This record gives sequence, structure tokens and C-alpha cells, in this order.
Amino acid sequence: MSETKETKIARKSVIIALGIICIVLVAGLVTMIALYTSAISSLNSQVSNLQKQVNDLQNTTGFWRFGNVPVLGPNIDFSPPINMYRAITIALESDGWNASSLINMTVNAYLEYREIWSNSTGSGWTLLHEVTQPTENYSPVQVNGTTYRYIWDIVVEPNGTMLLPPPTYWVDAATGEIVPTPPMY
Repeated sequence: MSETKETKIARKSVIIALGIICIVLVAGLVTMIALYTSAISSLNSQVSNLQKQVNDLQNTTGFWRFGNVPVLGPNIDFSPPINMYRAITIALESDGWNASSLINMTVNAYLEYREIWSNSTGSGWTLLHEVTQPTENYSPVQVNGTTYRYIWDIVVEPNGTMLLPPPTYWVDAATGEIVPTPPMY
């Protein structure tokens, strides 16, 4: 049996139509994969940004570790390299404070500029002033055995009663280093 010319043309037309349909389907599939890949990439980027924001908030405030601790101090609208909440976190973690040990406690935090000295006659400090305005450089300055530092002065006090003396921490506002506190007089 021989095929007729019309049958051959019809078969070729079907093959061409199927080929065109396959090309359109493949092109549509490739387009959809590209769109979904782009959407997934965008969503992954958003998730990464949100995760970074969560980490920044946790590292900035630190109070997710310590519960709901009342903090007293000036409401300053600027932050040195180490902000108040990060300094509080550094101080509290250095001495093993946790959410349980801070129940019924209040944390006081003030940014201060202090003169700290140590020489053959002794050591001590002087509060030069409380910091209420931003400064260009919060780095410590050393002059003839005296160090001038921007310090977060952090005090933990129980609500209602006073510990003598209350735990006090000094955290360098530029480096986050815990500065040893000289003896109280």
C-alpha cells in the first residue's frame, strides 16, 4: 500500500504541529523555571535580610537572653560604636547574669567620659561629665599614665532594696572591653 500525497502532507503537518507544540511547551517550561528560580532567589534574599535583622536586634538589645529587665538611663538618640543595650549585654554576660538572677532587678546605664589613672601613689578615677551629645571619636586616649575613656557605667540594683555596693560594670563605648572599676571610696 502506498501512501497518498495528502496522507504524507497530513503526517508532516501533524509532526510539524507536534514539534511546534513541544517547542512552545519547552519554552514555557524554561520561562517558568527562570521565573520560579528568580522568585526563590528573591525570597531567599528576603529571608537572609530578615535573619540578619533578627540577629542584629538580638545582638543589639540582648534582652532576649535576660528577660524583661527594666533599664533606667538617659534617652539618648545616638549610639557610639557599642550602644547601650550591647554594653549592658556585655556587662551582664561577663558576670553570669541571666533572666532568673535578674528578676526584681533594675539596670541603670549611663554614658560617661572618665579620667582613669594609675601611678606609684595609687589609682583612681574622675567623672568628667555625662555624655549627652554624640562625639566624633569614642576611642580611649592615653596621656602620661592617665586614660580618658567614654564608658558605659552599668549598675544592677534590686528593686526596693540596695546592695552595698551594687554590682557596677564599666564597658568601653568604643571597643566593648570591660574596664576594671577602681575601688569605691
